[in-house]
Amino acid sequence: MIWETRDGREIEVKDMTNSHLVNAIKYCKKRAKEGVEIGGGQYYGEGEEDFWIDTLFGKEALSIIGYYGLLREARRRGGVKALKLIIDKEKAFEYQK
Repeated sequence: MIWETRDGREIEVKDMTNSHLVNAIKYCKKRAKEGVEIGGGQYYGEGEEDFWIDTLFGKEALSIIGYYGLLREARRRGGVKALKLIIDKEKAFEYQK
């Protein structure tokens, strides 16, 4: 699965750092509460268009923005809680330097 970073770069989710993965999961949850806009449509020519925009929330939004792929990767690494513990330990270690 590919994740697009804030600055537009694309990276494989498997290559994310633990902290980036946890932050991406948090971001998805936040976006799902706020709503995710999707749109589509068709151009028929001669100025005729049929475009639509909808806002998705909750599970529908989560599935669109890649949340479940991020969770699969977190589970592969030992789960989100385990990742948070690893990150906390890494931060504590960095602080001791």
